[in-house]
Amino acid sequence: MSATLFIALILALCWNLLMKTSGDFVGSRDRALGHVLEIGLYRDHPRVMLGCLRSLAVQAWELGRSLLRPCFLFLLPLLILLPPLARFNDYRPLHPGESTLLTVTGEGLEESRLVTSDGVHVESEMVRIPSKNQVVWRLSARSEGEQRVDIRVGENRWTKSLKVSRGPALVSLSRSTGWVQWLLHPYESRLNPAEAVSDISVEYPKREFWLGYHQIPWLLPFILTFLTSLILLGRVR
Repeated sequence: MSATLFIALILALCWNLLMKTSGDFVGSRDRALGHVLEIGLYRDHPRVMLGCLRSLAVQAWELGRSLLRPCFLFLLPLLILLPPLARFNDYRPLHPGESTLLTVTGEGLEESRLVTSDGVHVESEMVRIPSKNQVVWRLSARSEGEQRVDIRVGENRWTKSLKVSRGPALVSLSRSTGWVQWLLHPYESRLNPAEAVSDISVEYPKREFWLGYHQIPWLLPFILTFLTSLILLGRVR
């Protein structure tokens, strides 16, 4: 969780820096607030209030324009930091003794076999799901470390990593031929689209965060830290 809070602080620093270099944002904001106060002062004077509304609309447009650049630039650290952070907090490695399912999707997998490293034990025979072109094995983790499973069909072989650890670590849920899946799980190379296997996935356990007796989503402390950092940084001159 400390890594999550640290990244929230880094993102708050990035946003604060971008806002300081965003041109006339503060001026546009203050002028817009001034026009809002004018509307309250001249509510009994319709013609004056219409002028205030027109000026408020102009300042709102200027305010939006001043926010475009920092918002687009802020997407860069957001896209770099959030996907691995989400993967880190959503799932955890297998613990020794825990079981999982390995699912392989592709064509011509009827004669496939599984070869694993010493830290992984195959608990079940291959189960075929013809309607989905899938085969499934049940595996159990024996020892900690970066384990490996090989799916072999004749002379062809495809490898998938399997993370076993009692500590926090990044895990790769899927190895696929698609670019979208690779962007979501970039810790292993893409499968060759020209080959028979299109996806290899492992079911990792969900990570849980508790506040006393209540389970909370990891986004809650992340957002609170981000907002609190913005407030405190706004007071620093």
